[in-house]
Amino acid sequence: MPTVVVMDVSLSMTRPVSVEGSEEYQRKHLAAHGLTMLFEHMATNYKLEFTALVVFSSLWELMVPFTRDYNTLQVVLVTDGCLGIGRGSLRHSLATHNQRSESNRFPLPFPFPSKLYIMCMANLEELQSTDSLDCLERLIDLNNGEGQIFTIDGPLCLKNVQSMFGKLIDLAYTPFHAVLKCGHLTADVQVFPRPEPFVVDEEIDPIPKVINTDLEIVGFIDIADISSPPVLSRHLVLPIALNKEESPSSFSNHCRLEFAKLPASLSIIPVVRKEEVTELFLAIAWDRLIRDQRKNGSISA
Repeated sequence: MPTVVVMDVSLSMTRPVSVEGSEEYQRKHLAAHGLTMLFEHMATNYKLEFTALVVFSSLWELMVPFTRDYNTLQVVLVTDGCLGIGRGSLRHSLATHNQRSESNRFPLPFPFPSKLYIMCMANLEELQSTDSLDCLERLIDLNNGEGQIFTIDGPLCLKNVQSMFGKLIDLAYTPFHAVLKCGHLTADVQVFPRPEPFVVDEEIDPIPKVINTDLEIVGFIDIADISSPPVLSRHLVLPIALNKEESPSSFSNHCRLEFAKLPASLSIIPVVRKEEVTELFLAIAWDRLIRDQRKNGSISA
């Protein structure tokens, strides 16, 4: 799920922050510090995530565009919680939400699945002293309740900003590691994007179901026979680099290595729900793997 980072660069973000030391910080500096931490995490652990950066004040500007089109989205809004005044401000937009025409509708909810995370360069007490928190919570409600508001715990400083962005990373940008099994072969893999919990609507008392970290291949089907199956989501299954100190001398390790080197055509898999069981179907060049094993003498004919 790609991410759009929307950063508030209005005048209120230039307010100074009292921190220890001689260097003077503004709220926009704290925001930039937190976003740098988020982007560095993505560059290291979430490399396949596509991100766009938009800055806004009374107008907006796309600083870094996407490279592809998507039908799902995560939005990270970075602001100090100031709602602005007058026509066009967030306070005015929410107050006139029900009076808008169809041609001038409020952006939320988005016409596609999305999550809205609001990163406030302010602590909870500051937001509660005005109606800012109520308005931000209404944004989440307008997005069908999908999202969360993050505030700084304690005084405004770099350490607390890092802690706040760390919570966002733990919630939305932690890699999903799993073990993929096929018979006696196993491989450590990363599933991208991370599978989200889902709710079965037909249940009387629905409970969110999560994907197990043990993924097992239960069968093989010609890709032509399942060209467009009904799916909950689609993911890439990527091998995780093995520890360089491991010795691949044993048959078990050799199988793990061979499995990790399977063709890239195995990467895209659909996660399908049937009879409350999540089944994974992969079109695997099984004969080729067996032939390679026999060539190397790992198994006998």
